[in-house]
Amino acid sequence: MVRVLYYIWCFLVLLPLFGTAQQFNFKTYSVGDGLAQSQVYTILEDSRGYLWMGTRGGGLSRFDGIGFTTFTVADGLIDNYIICLYEDDEQNLWIGTNTGISRYDGNDFENITLKKGDYEVAISCIMQDKAGMYWLGTSYGVYRFDGKDFHHFSEKRNFFKSHISCIHEDQQGTLWVGSDKGLSKVGKDTIITYTTSDGLNNRRVRSLTEDKAGHLWIGTYGGGVNVYDGTSFKIIGEDYGLVDGVINSVTADSNGEIWLAMQDDGVCRWNPIDSSFTYLKEVDGLSNNHARTVLEDSWGNHWFGTSGGGVSKYFGQQFVHYNERSGLSGRYVYSVFKDSKNRLWMGASGRGVSMYNDTSFTHFNADNGFLNIKVKEIAEDHRGRLWFGTEGNGIGIYDGHHFNILSRKDGLSGNWIRDVLADRKGYMWVATAGGGINKVRVIDTLGTTRFQCKVIRQKQGLAKDRVNALSLDKWGRIWYATDGRGIGYIENDSIIVNFDHTHGLSNNNVRSIVEDAFGNLWVGSAGGAINRAYIYEDTIRFDRFDHTDGLRSTNVYLLQFDQQHNLWVGSESGVDLMLLDMERNVVEVKHYGKSEGFVGIETCQNASCIDREGNLWFGTINGLTQYNPNNNVKNVLAPKTNITNISLFYEPLTSTNYNGWIGPWGVVKPGLVLPHNQNHLSFDFIGINHKNPEKVTYQWMLEGSEETWRPPTSKSDATYSNLPHGEFTFKVRSANEDGIWSEPVTVSFTITPPWWKTWWFLTGSIGLGILLIVLVFMARVRRVKRKVKEEQERLTLEKDLIQLEQKALRLQMNPHFIFNALNSIQGSITENDHKTARYQLAKFSKLMRAILENSRESLITLEDEVNTLEYYLALEKFSSDNQFDYTFHIDPNIDQEEPLIPPMMIQPFVENAIIHGMKHLHKKGHIEVAFQRHGKRLVCEITDNGIGREKAGNIKSQQDQRHKSTALIVTQERLDILNQNGSTEKSLEIIDLINNGTPSGTKVVLRIPIE
Repeated sequence: MVRVLYYIWCFLVLLPLFGTAQQFNFKTYSVGDGLAQSQVYTILEDSRGYLWMGTRGGGLSRFDGIGFTTFTVADGLIDNYIICLYEDDEQNLWIGTNTGISRYDGNDFENITLKKGDYEVAISCIMQDKAGMYWLGTSYGVYRFDGKDFHHFSEKRNFFKSHISCIHEDQQGTLWVGSDKGLSKVGKDTIITYTTSDGLNNRRVRSLTEDKAGHLWIGTYGGGVNVYDGTSFKIIGEDYGLVDGVINSVTADSNGEIWLAMQDDGVCRWNPIDSSFTYLKEVDGLSNNHARTVLEDSWGNHWFGTSGGGVSKYFGQQFVHYNERSGLSGRYVYSVFKDSKNRLWMGASGRGVSMYNDTSFTHFNADNGFLNIKVKEIAEDHRGRLWFGTEGNGIGIYDGHHFNILSRKDGLSGNWIRDVLADRKGYMWVATAGGGINKVRVIDTLGTTRFQCKVIRQKQGLAKDRVNALSLDKWGRIWYATDGRGIGYIENDSIIVNFDHTHGLSNNNVRSIVEDAFGNLWVGSAGGAINRAYIYEDTIRFDRFDHTDGLRSTNVYLLQFDQQHNLWVGSESGVDLMLLDMERNVVEVKHYGKSEGFVGIETCQNASCIDREGNLWFGTINGLTQYNPNNNVKNVLAPKTNITNISLFYEPLTSTNYNGWIGPWGVVKPGLVLPHNQNHLSFDFIGINHKNPEKVTYQWMLEGSEETWRPPTSKSDATYSNLPHGEFTFKVRSANEDGIWSEPVTVSFTITPPWWKTWWFLTGSIGLGILLIVLVFMARVRRVKRKVKEEQERLTLEKDLIQLEQKALRLQMNPHFIFNALNSIQGSITENDHKTARYQLAKFSKLMRAILENSRESLITLEDEVNTLEYYLALEKFSSDNQFDYTFHIDPNIDQEEPLIPPMMIQPFVENAIIHGMKHLHKKGHIEVAFQRHGKRLVCEITDNGIGREKAGNIKSQQDQRHKSTALIVTQERLDILNQNGSTEKSLEIIDLINNGTPSGTKVVLRIPIE
């Protein structure tokens, strides 16, 4: 009797204290997330991918996957109490409300009111049939809209004038109407109504849908679900308690499953394969058990509108989450282990361990033989006993009936257990936090269990006594990971080899180590990401994998391989799936966080395992998460890309003078033309991807300005400033998390050129330019011809000048002068006046040298010219027995080294003064040579006190006369050539000097151009 009572007590203790349920992947949106109101009675996905949610009092909310936009009566909506939504074939949105209809084209609301007497008629459902006719279910029967006018169909056909809940057109084009009177089949000329007398379980029909077989599913108010196969009605779900259920909505999804939104029991799903029902309620993550509507979006997500709980998004069961509401004893799951009997064990919070057998949880704690303590590690020995490593109390060993405790008093080196590992010989290896590693032998004799512990610590060669993880390789070596000293292995209990950052490890604080099926050891560290090494070679080399390879975090908590030999990496931000090739290189990394359904987010250290079916189990700080690889379906649907706004100089185009170019739903009409100074445009866009909205990336380009797509980015706006004139097309596309790109969405526009760049202005400018070029060319030709002519004239003048200079040189020295000079010098020699002879001979030689040197130059300085003249006058004076004197007067403002004049230009006039003025003078003669500068002319005056030109002309000396005349003519011509600059002054002027009517000499004035 006692034994019976004991087993009853055990059964009651081990029985879960409450029913368990799987925590499915839900995400709830309510008022705090931007939803207009928490009562959502209708949901619609439009052709652009937006979700529209009608609320009871908050108006209409539009959801793009990231945020909500709300429309109310203040925005033009007819009523904030919304009952139904519908999109017609022209993409207009119809909103049925308590007081009428709003039709929205993306820009404006058009409101329509239907009245019964003085009262507005509520609109409960809207549908457009295959012929384009609109059918409206209202609080006063059925209305029909032909595109122009509304007709009360119920009055015309003597049909039900009561509340109409739903209208459906089946595959054959037959119209079905659900009302409080039953289900009606509307034909061309007849209306047949089915009620309870025809097999319908309840005549108050609330919703209709059609499955793939063409059967009608009828949701009723209080009668559950009925199915009509064309001949009879069948009540569905009697075994599931659906007979008396209030069904607010019934929907068929793309997989053929039927979803029911129920008044009190949440959402129910019918599986057509096995005809089974699955409930989703608050305990499973649904926001509220009062469900109003169900929608399957294009990505396969299901959205449940509730009364009071907002909207729940159901991701499916790729990740199944369990928490305290599911039956867990605590939210922190520190360890997870699947035993040989396929039972799942976990250590949750500080409340011992729990076992899950696919239906319920069983808890082991201080109430039934174990401890209320954290369990950080779970393992199984070769005899099927479970080892629970605790935080501070050693190891709890469970044989299926009783718990034994192995602690320091039994020889264990530490009570803080980090890992437990069974080797192939039956030994258990225990890693401790501070006590090194223990090799434990379990001895079972005569019903008793003893333990022998061999301790391996730093003094035996262990890198550090604080050990985080253990791993057994194919050679039987025990690999260990330390907290701060890297990793190592133990071989044959005595050989210990250690590795740290000096050997290539990226971080010495190692949390997890695991060997793959190919002989590679994978090492996860705190902040150093992951290292990999092939451990069956003499030299072990470590490779690093981090965020550059796609990992979300380098702070690794756990490493777990799946059946496909891919590596799962747990961190504080979720899990990363590293897809590896046969060479164990990373092909791709996929991240799973809250948005992807991994709602536990932060994983616990080494809390993971894989079961026989290939399911992965992860312990997190927010519960237990299961991953079913069979539910990992690639997202093949590209995001639905929409341009949400176009701004001109940061002002929306709808607020500018160009708002007329904006069509329905913000689409820019073809032909948009902007002036040249309206050239700063911004584009806002969104790629709607309700499966994973945060992972959408974008590319865009502006044809006409860019030739290639911009690099992918999460940025959802683009700005172009200072655009030149031309034709442009803005193109944007978006990609989902699996790299599937959408078709580009485009906006075309033209920027006109400024008037100075128009064709007529450019044509005129080109013509004018050509004319100017012709004129310039002609002027240039004339200038070149003139220049050529001037050059020819200059060359002619230079030629003439050279010839004259040659003549002048030939005429420079009068042979009589040379003869007289040499004869006078000879006379001095004869008279033994050798000193005078030598002096005059030196003068003569200097004169000859100066004449020869100057003859090589076209221009000489005034100083050189004066020196030559002085040598010449000195010899003439000597030859004439000092018959005359001479003086030079040079303006002190003249720099004698600067003015450049032709050589021997003055000498002929000085010679002429001596020959004709001094020769027959009966008194002492005098010659004065004076120089002054007038602008760019050097004025030379040669004055003598001779007999004058008239008397000299009477003297018969023909030979000298010829010589004199020739020299003067050549000099005159040289001066005329040099003075061809348009000056009115004479270049040569001879003045007779008269004193009291008697000739008193001659003055010669030369005006020589100087450089």
